[in-house]
Amino acid sequence: MLELLYVQNIRWLAVIRFLTNLSFYSTVMVAFQTQRGLDYTGMFAMESIISAAAFMFEVPTGVWGDRMGFRRLLLVGQGLGFLSLAVYCVSYGFWPFALASVLCGVGIACLSGVESAMVYESLPCGGRERLAGPAFSLLQGAGSAGFFLGLATGSFMGAGDPAIPFYASLIPYGLAFAVTFLLVDVQAPRERPVGVAQLLHQAVTVIRAEPGAAGLSLFGSAAFALVNAIYWYNQTAFAAAGIPVAWFGPLTAVAVGLGALAAFAAPSAERHLGRPAALAVSCFIPGAAYLLMAYGGTSPIAVLAVVGVVAGGAWRSPLLEAELNRRVTDHARATTLSALSFVGTLAGMALNLVVGWLGDQGLAAAAGSMGAALLALGLSVFFLARARVRTQSL
Repeated sequence: MLELLYVQNIRWLAVIRFLTNLSFYSTVMVAFQTQRGLDYTGMFAMESIISAAAFMFEVPTGVWGDRMGFRRLLLVGQGLGFLSLAVYCVSYGFWPFALASVLCGVGIACLSGVESAMVYESLPCGGRERLAGPAFSLLQGAGSAGFFLGLATGSFMGAGDPAIPFYASLIPYGLAFAVTFLLVDVQAPRERPVGVAQLLHQAVTVIRAEPGAAGLSLFGSAAFALVNAIYWYNQTAFAAAGIPVAWFGPLTAVAVGLGALAAFAAPSAERHLGRPAALAVSCFIPGAAYLLMAYGGTSPIAVLAVVGVVAGGAWRSPLLEAELNRRVTDHARATTLSALSFVGTLAGMALNLVVGWLGDQGLAAAAGSMGAALLALGLSVFFLARARVRTQSL
């Protein structure tokens, strides 16, 4: 892991991940959005709007990244993230929140495939397969560390006014934008400029040769939507168990801290279990935790369930990023990863609406359904990740 810190881009991307995840508002988001006129259906409709905006801009931003440079797109993405949060802070009612969600979705599209491509291409060519997993684990751990700090302090900030943590979060978002200027572009040199049509053709060629990559992208989006929902439903579960609001943040911070440790353990898990089995376990644990949440209402069970969902799913992202990058080629890496994300975002768009509707039916219905879905995803990814990789012959 220490070896990665000598790579300039990896080092600064880890700092950026820490800052962008240093959000103080997660534990008061439900209270804030409720005060501003949204119910659970409206809250998760915002998540679907984010997914829809990201869906529309995934492929164009990937092409721009391959043609214009990764760093420029990351600057645009971080800038849009800051602007989105600023609009969010002053939003009341459905449509202002929807505008903020659109800005957020476009910003995510600028970051998704481009950041992953920059991480992979910043690694030494001879050590990419060995270092990819640890590199993505480092970024996941840095993000979890920022999230931990934000959760541990945010509920105290928002005890009187849930808007305060949102305004406070503008500071680390602005710093993340500033740090992005320290990155350097690392695209593989080309003899002549590559046209948009050629980039898209290369991306389609890779996806046709590796249909399993599209399946893995769908899996990743679906699993993310289900696991990420815990940051809304943890508040409902804690309240139902009689836990005071002041403890929501610290308890969730403990779960995120354990998730950071789990993310750093992902390379070790991969070595012992193999990547397909490790990915499956990353769904089985949060799936079982959701089922526990659905059928138990005491304080220890509620806390254990939240820890299981957050920490149990922490392996998924770094392992999946490494696997997808292993299946694509350098010359259209950002375009291909964005195209795969474009496919995968369909799952997130559909699931967020369903998850929001389930929340309005009650915690048991939502947690039970999400738990069963994660168990099914765990079975599917085991076979998807075992598929033979063929892009090396392209």
